[in-house]
Amino acid sequence: MIIGDLSSDKAIRRLSGSGITVRMGPFQVRVGSKIRHFCEQFVDLYRHHRLGDAEDFIDFDLQLKQRWSWIAPFGRVAAFEFNGYEPVAALPIEQAMPLFEWGLNWCVTAQSHRFVMIHAGIVARDDQALVMPGSSGSGKSTLTTALCYRGWRLLSDELALIDIESGLVHPMPRPISLKNKSIPTIQAFASEIHIGSRVSETRKGEVALLRPPAASVADEERLARVTRFLFPLYDPDTTADGLAITPGQAFVKTFDSTFNYGIHGKRDFALLADLMERAPAAEIRYSDLDAAIALIEGPLLWPTPLIAT
Repeated sequence: MIIGDLSSDKAIRRLSGSGITVRMGPFQVRVGSKIRHFCEQFVDLYRHHRLGDAEDFIDFDLQLKQRWSWIAPFGRVAAFEFNGYEPVAALPIEQAMPLFEWGLNWCVTAQSHRFVMIHAGIVARDDQALVMPGSSGSGKSTLTTALCYRGWRLLSDELALIDIESGLVHPMPRPISLKNKSIPTIQAFASEIHIGSRVSETRKGEVALLRPPAASVADEERLARVTRFLFPLYDPDTTADGLAITPGQAFVKTFDSTFNYGIHGKRDFALLADLMERAPAAEIRYSDLDAAIALIEGPLLWPTPLIAT
């Protein structure tokens, strides 16, 4: 059963009461809030996600609460609580939905060390994963979204969760976060996208959260194997251009985007080094999404094309 099988009113009543338990990839998350617009947005954005069993182990028990703040930000604010603790700063009440997403990212990166976690967009084709590490503003989420609407499966636009034992990627498809100019770019590229929340004046500028594709959410238990690394950078002066890079260069770039390297130490080093030896890597600069996808799927960047012809 998925959230969308419930009526909106019933789902919102459950969120504002005992909470809703939701499967999110390898995690089971209980979410509760009495903030009406957050509940509406959560139900809309997560409508394709499976309802979890409240009797099973809960990985993250989360609450979005409204309170009054006498310090900046002043007035009514939303507070993110994990087991009664506020790990991230409260934000203006209008930003409750982005706050939830950022708070959930904190929970995963701070608590889930059976994975090597890379700040990356990640998509898959036939269970072969393309990992796109990058900092905020690099264009990785924009390119991740575009690939999802050209036949690729969304694993995550934010976190690559690589099992430390098997080296396989665990999907965690969630709402995709786009910022500022990337919002109209994706709207023009794929008119069928669904924006469930759009907030201006956040610390990242204007933020839009896109509902993840239903097929990707349905396949969230289908693991993938890392077969390529791509380091994207949006460049308004370049239609699409790229080049292959060495395993050593890819390792350094990926290390900069790895959250929990210091915890795993040598095991993390060994896993990343093995992935770099087996998975070709490339850099790409782009401004045109169709041209970028053609370059990614073609024969120029890789020893063998990603998409068979």
